[in-house]
Parts: sequence; C-alpha cells; structure tokens
Amino acid sequence: MAVLILVNGFQGDHCGNRKHISIAADNRALQTFTFREEQIKSAVRCVSYCHADNNCRSVNYHKTDQLCQMNNLTRMQYPADFFTHYGSVYFDDDVHTSLFSVPQFRGCDEVLQAGHNVSGIYTIIPAGFNDGLQVYCDMETDGGGWIVIQRRQDGSVDFSRNWADYQVGFGSLSGEFWLGNDNLRSLTETEGKWQLRIDLEDWEYNTAWAEYDDFQIRGDNYKLRIDSYNSYSTAGDSLTRHNKMMFSTKDRDNDRG
Repeated sequence: MAVLILVNGFQGDHCGNRKHISIAADNRALQTFTFREEQIKSAVRCVSYCHADNNCRSVNYHKTDQLCQMNNLTRMQYPADFFTHYGSVYFDDDVHTSLFSVPQFRGCDEVLQAGHNVSGIYTIIPAGFNDGLQVYCDMETDGGGWIVIQRRQDGSVDFSRNWADYQVGFGSLSGEFWLGNDNLRSLTETEGKWQLRIDLEDWEYNTAWAEYDDFQIRGDNYKLRIDSYNSYSTAGDSLTRHNKMMFSTKDRDNDRG
C-alpha cells in the first residue's frame, strides 16, 4: 500500500497548502479510458501531470517503459476494466484503491510464505518476466512451494510434439502441460539455484520420486544441467546420464553425435 502526497503550492497568503492525495494500487491498471499518454521518468511526475489536467481522473504508470497514461475515468466507475498488470501502478483519489493492490511474488515458495497454501494456478514475477508468468504451484508435496513444469496424468494431451511447441509450452496448467523451454531457461538462468523433483505414480497408486540439486536449462539448444542426486530418492537415478545433453524433439534430434 502506498500514499503519494503532492503539494501544489499556496492559495493566497494564509490558506495553507492545497494537497492532492493520490492512492496507489500496485500491479494494477485501468484499461480503455486513457486519453493521453507519454514517456515520463517517474510516477510522481506522472501524477502531477494528471493534477494539472482538468480531464484527468486517474493514472496508470508503467514502470518498465516509463509510460504515463492519464485516464478520464476511475476504477470505481468502471471496475470491469480494472485489471492486474504487473509492473504498473494505478493512482486515483479513492481511499479504498490501495486495497486492490496485487502482491508480487518471484516464485511459488514466496506465494506459500505469504499464506497461500492451496495448490493451484498463480502468477509469479521472476527476474526477466516483466509481465509475469502463470504457473501451477504445488503447495503439498515435500513442504510445498514447487513450480510444476510438467504434468502427465491421463493422456489427454499429446506430448509427441515438435521443437516449436516445446519451446513455448503447451497444454493447460489445470491439466496436462509442458511449461515451455524458453520459460525454463529464463527461470533457471537468472534466479539462483533450483531443485528438480520428479514424482511418479502408476495405475495401482504406487508412488516414487527422485530429486536433483542445481537444475538448470542453458543455451539455444536447452542443455540440461543437474548436480547431485538425492540418495534418499525412491525412483532411482535415470537422469544423470542425460546431464549436459541438449534437448531433442522428433523434428530436431540433438542426441546424434
């Protein structure tokens, strides 16, 4: 929650300061009603421009590209056009606006630490994802806080795909899916060390798991890197032999040497 106070000066000699108080909602923006926009270096200056324009009722400030959008209506007038927009801040003069801020989490572990302990689809903002990334967070397995990168459970999605499909990802986060190699590379190249956990279950409900430290996807060919195998794993080590190998699909075989 944030409150921005701008002092515009004096009204007469003894009237005191005339203050404009603009309330901020983080990671929010009002769409459709922008009548003026321009590049401005700070949110403070963006809001001051709004104060100087009699038509302006609210502001979106997009921090990534320093874009100031002045709106002639407010979120209270058109709540259906008030959207989550990561990296943006919305300002108006309603005291309840700050209650609509959307928190920003870098990973499922931070979502869990914030008290969201139900597995499901969340938006996280890791480094390199200015607009956010929708992921499925597993809040139950081994303490929770896991980003699920692949789920295969009922055969409803075809995983015999080409390079382009695996590059961007496919399927549905609520069912079977692959998160996408571009996403995996961006996640693991920029955000510290990652653990990889693989959970298996057969049709008779027998389960097993395997875990590896320092999981990373690198380069244009999505080379796999893993470090130590957790010896307490119950599924056996079937992945170490693939360490430092590039990704392959049916239309791009990188296994041939």
